[in-house]
Amino acid sequence: MSADLALERTLLDGGYRRVIAIDEVGRGALAGPVSVGAVVIDVDVVAVDPPAGIDDSKRLTAKRRREMRGPIVSWVRGHHVGHAEAARIDEVGIMVALGEAASAAIDGLPAVDDNNDNFDNDDDGGDASTFSVVLLDGTFDFLTPVRPGFEVRTVVGGDGRCASIAAASILAKEERDELMRRWHRVHPQYGWDTNVGYAAASHRRAIAEFGACDLHRRSWHLV
Repeated sequence: MSADLALERTLLDGGYRRVIAIDEVGRGALAGPVSVGAVVIDVDVVAVDPPAGIDDSKRLTAKRRREMRGPIVSWVRGHHVGHAEAARIDEVGIMVALGEAASAAIDGLPAVDDNNDNFDNDDDGGDASTFSVVLLDGTFDFLTPVRPGFEVRTVVGGDGRCASIAAASILAKEERDELMRRWHRVHPQYGWDTNVGYAAASHRRAIAEFGACDLHRRSWHLV
């Protein structure tokens, strides 16, 4: 069953001006960035049904994800994907890197009205219930330690339940996979055109044979 807008509509009906949905991809990869997609929606967006078949990116084929990118971009009010590279993951750890990628994704969102030129919730002077609420897939809020000031609601299974989170998931997955396919042209020995940096057996064998490159997370167990 596809994701829907039930939670988003409830929040917007309750007084929030906008919902920011974020989801990450690449957390478990051996190489490449961890990437966080963000989309922003408002009452005008939820008045229209989301693209048909929108769902958790992991449940969709690569072909279907590519097909959905255009309709998602046309549907949401704004979107952006933030990244934290492998060297940064090695330096600060995966959870801080996730928070930094999420913060970068939010910073890349366009303003959605004339009264707010960014998405900080503490700069407007009004009632907090009129600001943004963040829906974050999963059980752990990795945004707040890096970027405090938002009301964050974690949603277990959110990328399969909430259409906005599913949209963020698909956009993040598409952008990160494309980045890894481009890097495959530079490092074809690792098979990133198919495994996109994840821990496939063939990827681990290639690391054992050729060694790690600068796009690998060297603090991780690579072989």
